Amino acid sequence: MPSIPPEVEQHILLQHLESRTALRSCSLVCSRFGYWAQSRLFESIVVSFRQRGDFPNPWIGRMRRLAGVLEASPHLALFVRRVKVWETTADVLAIIATMSLPNLHTLKLRGILRSDGSDVIQSFRRIVWGSSLRNLQLDFEPSSGNASYFSAFAAVLPFSLVSLNISRCMETSVDPWDAAVLPCARLRPYSPTIQRLRLHFCPEAIALLNSPACPIDLGSVKHLDYCHSAYPELSLLLRRLGRTVDSITFRPAGPGGMIPLCPLLARIHPLSDTSLSNFDFHMLPGLVHIDCWLTEELILDVIERLPVANRIRSLRVGTSHPRWQDPSVAPDLDDQDMEQLGSDFEDAVLRRLPDLTTIMLEVTIIPDVGEPNHPVFDATSVAAAIRKSMPRLSSKPIFSLGLVHDKYFRAQQRI
Repeated sequence: MPSIPPEVEQHILLQHLESRTALRSCSLVCSRFGYWAQSRLFESIVVSFRQRGDFPNPWIGRMRRLAGVLEASPHLALFVRRVKVWETTADVLAIIATMSLPNLHTLKLRGILRSDGSDVIQSFRRIVWGSSLRNLQLDFEPSSGNASYFSAFAAVLPFSLVSLNISRCMETSVDPWDAAVLPCARLRPYSPTIQRLRLHFCPEAIALLNSPACPIDLGSVKHLDYCHSAYPELSLLLRRLGRTVDSITFRPAGPGGMIPLCPLLARIHPLSDTSLSNFDFHMLPGLVHIDCWLTEELILDVIERLPVANRIRSLRVGTSHPRWQDPSVAPDLDDQDMEQLGSDFEDAVLRRLPDLTTIMLEVTIIPDVGEPNHPVFDATSVAAAIRKSMPRLSSKPIFSLGLVHDKYFRAQQRI
């Protein structure tokens, strides 16, 4: 009876099998299947429970059982590549710190609390120093993230780190507790060399990154992702980023602020980001790509302030379908004149970016999230409105118009 080559079996289990139930069943077939299935089953650890009041956290017991499994079968710990914690507390991190995860590649900590004292920093240090971490996300509770607390994390970052994502580090007050955090953050003799830096709602983090005493090497950053992180002076940070930055993403925020919490509303009603005026683009001479949202700030604070002899070759601009839909379909949805905005955008691009080779206008199709007068998507009317507002630009071969169904599904459909 013919058999399937092991390479094909491996490809099926690793690339095409999504059901965890099926993977568990495959792990019992034979040792070969067991190895491949276990590498998928233990690839990611997600702690998604959010603490509510004084009720006991059921994830604590589950995490302890998982730690026991990994201790009894150390080879399973080698499969763990990603860990994501939705509400980061000292007790959860303490359990993760007991696991030996040498191949940990990505660590995402959401809702980091400051009330847990130096225990969070101690556990965090144990986790990252015993791994080969490449990607790190630090998302603070808005009332917890300040410059002192972030500096304690920054002081213990592993040398292998290349991508740093910081969000909601915006609390300006300093508590007596902060003095107890810093002594436990022992600086290493070397600094991680960051290549991708994401700053969302984190002026307090910028306060540290803007300092000469910053323990992070930013001289190799190639991509900067920025959103609403107003800080009075960015010159030192931009100077530290230097000539290596070749792409920047300016993301929108929704009416409630905090883009991690309301990405869809951010695309329907993007807030004005006055902090973009703090960027001195003359200090980023290597910049060749900009990814941003179609707003007045993009025109006035970005395109119009680029150096005359800029090197921008690629521009990707996002917008959403309700903002372009026929006003008769969605009356009073947006008080902004999108036709005038499109015309101003076209004029600025043609004047300030003569060397563009690619410009992509991405229209995000927003599902109905309870917004009043939310229009049903109509590709014909949206495309017609966009092309009417920027006729010269849309007729150029470098211009393309595409659809993005949501932020997770980025397959584009040309209109």
